[in-house]
Amino acid sequence: MTDSYMRTATVTEWIRRGLERKLGLHLVDDDELRATVQQRVGNPHFMWLRANRVKLGYLRYEMYGRNAAYDAVGSSIERLKEYQRTGNRELLVDVANLVEVEWDNGQPGTYFESNDDGEHVAECLP
Repeated sequence: MTDSYMRTATVTEWIRRGLERKLGLHLVDDDELRATVQQRVGNPHFMWLRANRVKLGYLRYEMYGRNAAYDAVGSSIERLKEYQRTGNRELLVDVANLVEVEWDNGQPGTYFESNDDGEHVAECLP
């Protein structure tokens, strides 16, 4: 790392580097780390359930021309509330798919900007 890079690093990058050093992750090969992360992210059963529902959704809505405007965000919020009330994890599968629909077809004016809300930082600092 160059001195100029270190001077321009964000607070989040500094914290990430410090945590990586504490955990020894800076010594881990990137490919090995990527494989470890991929094992922890993307539960195969969850992904299978999602894929099945996407296929059925395609048959219901896309293939037969019933793809009307849909409030994916509002529906996600309602399904999360229902999940909190009932504990039915199928609703989490629906929410994941709806979030992806929103990501792919976001409303006008939506954007992606990575930032740190700062809420969890205090828990990580010594």
